Amino acid sequence: MKIGLDFDNTIACYDTAFGQVTDEWNCVTADTPRTKLGIRNHLRSVGNEETWTRMQGHVYGPGMQYAKPYPGVADAVQALRAQGHEVFVISHRTRKPFLGPPHDLHAFARDWLTNSIQHQGAPLFGPDQAFFEETLPQKIARIGSQGCDLFLDDLVDVLRHDNFPATTRGVLFDPNREHVAEDNAGFKVIHAWDQLAQFLPR
Repeated sequence: MKIGLDFDNTIACYDTAFGQVTDEWNCVTADTPRTKLGIRNHLRSVGNEETWTRMQGHVYGPGMQYAKPYPGVADAVQALRAQGHEVFVISHRTRKPFLGPPHDLHAFARDWLTNSIQHQGAPLFGPDQAFFEETLPQKIARIGSQGCDLFLDDLVDVLRHDNFPATTRGVLFDPNREHVAEDNAGFKVIHAWDQLAQFLPR
C-alpha cells in the first residue's frame, strides 16, 4: 500500500514547544494550561491574536527544536516499510510566517523530520518521501497524485475535504480523544500510532 502521513500535530507534537516558547515570552498567566490549545485560547480571550500568530511562526520555525515526535512514530513507520508499504509525509504549511521573521518553515520541518524520525540512526524520510505544500488544496492534490491508499491526519477538515481522493481511506489521528468515532464520515479514528496497523491488510 501507499500510505500518506500528515506532519504537524500527527507526527510532530507541539505541546512542549508551545509551552517552552510561552514561558520564554512570558505572555500568558500562570494558570494557563501549557498546551497549544490552552495557550491559543488564552491569547485569543485577551485580544492578543497577533502574539498567537507570531508564536506559531516561531514554533514552526526555530521553536521546532522543542517539538517531540508522538510516541511510536518511528517504530510504526519502520514496521510499515518492513512490510513492503510505501510511506510518505504530505503536509501543508506556509513557507514563511504571517508575522515575525521570515523563517523558511518548510526547511525547519524537513530538518526536524530528518533529525527526529530515525531508525538505527538513519533518517526514515528522504527528500523524495516528504512533501510540504503551501495550501490545503495543494496538499489534497498531492495525496491524489501520490496515489495514497490510506492517509492519516489530525484534521477532520482534511479527511472531509470535497476533493479528498475517493480511492484513499482516511484515518483520523486523535491522541487527545477530542472526536467520537467518525464511521459515518467514511473514516476511522486512532488515538496512538500503534493502532494504525489495524487498517492494513494482513
